[in-house]
Amino acid sequence: MGTVVEDGFGRGPLWIRVGFFGAAAFNIVGILTVSRLLSADLGRWDPLFDVWGCGLVVVWGLAYLSLAWRPFVLPWLAAVFMVEKIVYAVHFALWHARTNVAVETIAEADPLAASFLGGYGLGDAIFAVFFGYVWVSGLLGRPRGSRPPPADGTESGA
Repeated sequence: MGTVVEDGFGRGPLWIRVGFFGAAAFNIVGILTVSRLLSADLGRWDPLFDVWGCGLVVVWGLAYLSLAWRPFVLPWLAAVFMVEKIVYAVHFALWHARTNVAVETIAEADPLAASFLGGYGLGDAIFAVFFGYVWVSGLLGRPRGSRPPPADGTESGA
């Protein structure tokens, strides 16, 4: 399933690397766009996304990039990413259940912020499943569609 990519230690299907890049883009490009390069305070609607919170979303995105090239070297780091995404998805659900401000009201003031606050939890839930798959695959030894490391212990297998 997917194209196998030689990436040194943690060979795996290309779609997994693309998933890490997608998660990074979701965080970095997404939050920098919605927060207008961290100049708009989304925290006025959801305190989790004040300027510092938005900055930390970028840091998480950079962390995803750090593992994108060798996703199966540190499977427990993928587990950390999964937990982080679950925390954000749960926060999203709780915020929507408890907030007194409708997304429609936010849209009147800031349509971009409303689109983010109205849907980021779904993306986080999807990436939580993705990171969970990477974690379990890494623990089991290798993902579907990848090949085992070479018997001679070299990285290239050549």
